[in-house]
Parts: sequence; C-alpha cells; structure tokens
Amino acid sequence: MGLINLDNYVCANGVQKTNTYISFANETLYIRQAFNSNATESTYTVNANYRIFWDQAAREANLSFIDLKSVSASVPKSMLNENMYACLYKELKLIYPNTQDEVNVAPVVPVVPVVPVVPVVPVVPVAPVVPVAPVEPVAPVEPVVPVAPVEPVAPVEPVVPVAPVEPVAPVEPVAPVEPVAPVEPVAPVEPVVPQ
Repeated sequence: MGLINLDNYVCANGVQKTNTYISFANETLYIRQAFNSNATESTYTVNANYRIFWDQAAREANLSFIDLKSVSASVPKSMLNENMYACLYKELKLIYPNTQDEVNVAPVVPVVPVVPVVPVVPVVPVAPVVPVAPVEPVAPVEPVVPVAPVEPVAPVEPVVPVAPVEPVAPVEPVAPVEPVAPVEPVAPVEPVVPQ
C-alpha cells in the first residue's frame, strides 16, 4: 500500500516532481506508551519512517528513495490490535491532502506483539555459526638472500668557525663643497698661420 502524491513535491536539491510515491517500504513500526495523566484510557504513540520515491514504478523496481521522513500517530489502547500502518497512512493524508491510495504494493507488515508498558524493540535474528573448512598448509617461505653490508662513508671534516668581523668605525661626514664660480667665456683665438 502507498500513496500517490498528486501535488508538486520539491526535493532537497530543488527538483520538483508530481505523482511521487509515498510508502513505508518495510519500515519498522515503533510503539511506546504515552504518559498522560488526564486521559481516561492509556494512549500509545506509533511512529515510523516513510519513504518518498520518484514514482510508483521506482518503488516497484526497488530503486532508491528520494527522501526519508518520519510520521507519528497517537492511538488509544483499544486500537492497538488494529492495523497501525492504516493509522499512520491517515496521518500522512493530513500532511499530503491531495493523494490517491494505491493498494497494489503492500509493505511487509511485521507482527509486533503488544506490550502495554515496555516499548517494542525489533528482534534481530542471529545467524547460525557455520564451521569453516580446514585451511590447507601454506608452502614454506624461501629465505631472503642477505644483502651485502654497506661500507661506511668517510667522516666529514668539521667546519672551522670563522672569526667574527670587527665592526667598521663610522665614517665622518664630508664638509660641503663651495660652489664653483661660473667660467667666463674667452674670445676665440685666431689661429697662427706660418709664413
């Protein structure tokens, strides 16, 4: 059983899709007693995860779901022997009001005994221990050929420390030079012509 959501569903990555398929897909139901001192009858909280598939064909092909959410419902003690999935589907229809029932795919409903005070914990079957066949002995390992010893390298001469350099005395500033007077141009000299 499942629901076809006729509304537009927006995935976490922003992709929008109509006709997504909502199903409990073999999820475990959890039932625990709700402590309410005002109630005349004991109430229980039923919750389970539900999966949203791309469409019904994806669910029937056992493809991965696109979202995983949780739903819960409060039920009185008198309803504990009824179908708890039906109670949770009723809650889903409140969350997704524009849906269509699809009854062709039914989840595997685990039979959970009703325990009024202790919460129901799913039983995990233990796999039987299977004896292991004896192991054949392994062929002996061949010894490793020893490697020739490495000859030591000649020692390196120690570095001789260099004597520290003495600081140079500061240089006395040079007195400023007086500017030179401009040179007066001289009249050109007539060349002497030999006679």
